[in-house]
This record gives sequence, structure tokens and C-alpha cells, in this order.
Amino acid sequence: MLFKNGGKRLVSVVCALVLVLTLSVPSSALVREFNYNDLPPNILAFLLPYSGSGLSDAYQMNVKFEGANAAYNTTANREAWKMVMGEWLNDPNYKVFFFYSVTYFFVYAAPTSAISSTSTNFKATEGYTFQFYLGSSGSDKQGVLYKAIKGAWESPTSYADSVGFYFFDNGIRSVLESVSSRYYGVITDMQTFVVKDDVREDEPDPEPPSSSEPDEPTISPPKEPEVPAGNPEYVVYNTSIWLTFFRWVRRHIGNAVFVGFLVLAAIMGIYLILRIIKHYSRQ
Repeated sequence: MLFKNGGKRLVSVVCALVLVLTLSVPSSALVREFNYNDLPPNILAFLLPYSGSGLSDAYQMNVKFEGANAAYNTTANREAWKMVMGEWLNDPNYKVFFFYSVTYFFVYAAPTSAISSTSTNFKATEGYTFQFYLGSSGSDKQGVLYKAIKGAWESPTSYADSVGFYFFDNGIRSVLESVSSRYYGVITDMQTFVVKDDVREDEPDPEPPSSSEPDEPTISPPKEPEVPAGNPEYVVYNTSIWLTFFRWVRRHIGNAVFVGFLVLAAIMGIYLILRIIKHYSRQ
């Protein structure tokens, strides 16, 4: 009886540990990293390598309001677009998210204080959303305004078993890691993202890169942590490799724990069934 009680306690402890580990890392496992060349073909037809100023790992997206539904191609929406891509884009009190599905290019913006997350998506109590349609042929390589809305918004809900949306990594990770039951993709090798449109052509870029045109805003992701000051002779490797390695380890630990939890649950189920059969076979 002592052994049986001890065995039951051991099983309970193992189950508790697996459950705690599973709940502590699922969000990390659901954020998947992609390179530019891994994106769906329809996105690659519109998201093109940036040809200006010789920037490395830079890509360009062309969008236009002209030709859109008159209900959305309004003066108010054009002014809102100028504000989001100008004042908000360079103000730390606001967040501007850029992401793709296989059919649309999205720009979601809101004050940082208005943004929150659920297990399936993230949302804001106020802000703006712009949605551009990616035509199947992509002959002119421009996304056409499909919808523009002012007010509260919720991000599109991705899938529970695969990636449905691909984000430019300009501070989105902290938001996505709070989403615990949907998969989202982050494009890791896109260091600079340029959006060109037909609305701001007469307005100067707040912080233009060298040789860039005035209507092409450049968005850069947060800088990697700097190496502490010291003798540079001891820094013999690229420190960003460690960040990539840690993200890879954390993601795979999450997947391994989830699989382990399923295996343990199957074993416990089989054990319980065998115990029930054995119990009734004695009667």
C-alpha cells in the first residue's frame, strides 16, 4: 500500500510539472519565424526588394487609394493615413503594425495604452485600420485600398494549427507572445520596410534615408541589445547569434513539452483503462 500511495504521488507530481511547463511556454511556440523567401508566392509578388539607397535586407510595398471604393477613398481617410504613417509612426506612444495574409496587406495603428491581447488575437479600443487588396495577378504590384476604418479594432484571427498572418518585426513580438492559442509568423530577415503610396507624394518623409524619395517611409525594428562597454578583443562573435539561438531553443522547448504532455496523457489513459479492466475481471 505504501508503494502504491507513493506511486500515485509521483504521478501527480509529474502531471503537475508537465502542466506548469506547458502553460508557461505555449505563446513562445506559437510565434514562428520566416525568411522573406519562405513567404507565399502571392505576397512575394507585391513585397519586392527595395531598389533605393542601397539598403540591405530592405523591402518595399506599394499601395494606392486611387481606384478604391469611394466609401473608403475619402479625404478623412487620406488624412488619417498621413497621420498614421507620419506622426504616429515616429511616436513611441503609438504602435503601427504591418502584416500580410495571402490576400491582403494590413496596417493597424493605435495608441500603445489602448492595445491589449486575448488568447486568439490582439485589439485596441481606438485607432485606425487600413486593408489593401493584393490582386491575383499583381500586374502593377500595388495593393489597392479595400477598407479603412477609424475606431476600435481587433486583429484578424489566425489559425490554431498553422500560420495565417506574417508580420514585419517592428516591436510586434511582445504583443504576439500574449496570444496563446493561434499561430502567427514574423519575418526575421526584413530589416527595413518601405511603404510607398499615392497619398503622401507631396509631403516630406519625417526621417528619410539617404537618396530615398519623400513619400517612402522607412520603418526599422527595435535595435538588438548592445554589448556592454569593455575590451573589444574579448567579443569574438556576433552577439545577435545568441538572441536567435535563444528564440530557437524557447520555441522548440514549447513544442517538445506539448508533445510530452500528450504522450503522458495517453499513457495515463491507457493505465486507467487497464486498471478498470483488471478491477472488474476480479469480480
